[in-house]
Amino acid sequence: SRLIAHELGHDEVFCDMIYLAAPMHDIGKVGIPDKILLKPGKLTAAEFDTMKRHTTLGRDAIRQAEEELGKTMPFLHHAKEIAFCHHERWDGSGYPQGLIGNTIPVSARLMAVADVYDALISRRVYKPAFPHEQARDLIVEGRGSHFDPDIVDAFLVVVVGGLAQLRGAVIAAMALGILNAYVEWWTQASIAKVVVFVAIVAFLQIRPQGLIAS
Repeated sequence: SRLIAHELGHDEVFCDMIYLAAPMHDIGKVGIPDKILLKPGKLTAAEFDTMKRHTTLGRDAIRQAEEELGKTMPFLHHAKEIAFCHHERWDGSGYPQGLIGNTIPVSARLMAVADVYDALISRRVYKPAFPHEQARDLIVEGRGSHFDPDIVDAFLVVVVGGLAQLRGAVIAAMALGILNAYVEWWTQASIAKVVVFVAIVAFLQIRPQGLIAS
């Protein structure tokens, strides 16, 4: 998601915030029963309704973590957006709010593409891993319906040359001796890990009664 954001022209601060926030996108799944998360077949309508709650649970857990920590950071704002809205769809058919187009936060629109691509190329209990070409084609099929068209276009550029661009950027940064930026990033990344832990603990306090039971 960071590389896609960079390709779209977002500044380095925003890209770094997305990079830190993205791993928290599914934190709400700690509140979903294993029998649903690990089900090898298709979910029933009732099970899917329960699964969809991970978006709200994730946002609320991060919000509670902020309260427990007594502070907030910019990337946590994006983390809440991503956790809550990464299953919204460009055409308004997503959840939990049915947002449409640019009303979906850009952080969540970026995560939607990255998350689906990662899910497609990864093995799951209900499916094998898809090859890159098939996953890419499925992303393209969702352009303008599931996904923001501009983000899909940037994704296509990234999957062709993104890794080479990233390596070049890292080498350039090292040559210029920009080490302070890395130290600051690492500090924030460490805080992100703490927030995830606190969010899980906080969630265990705010979860609906019986929701976690398998």
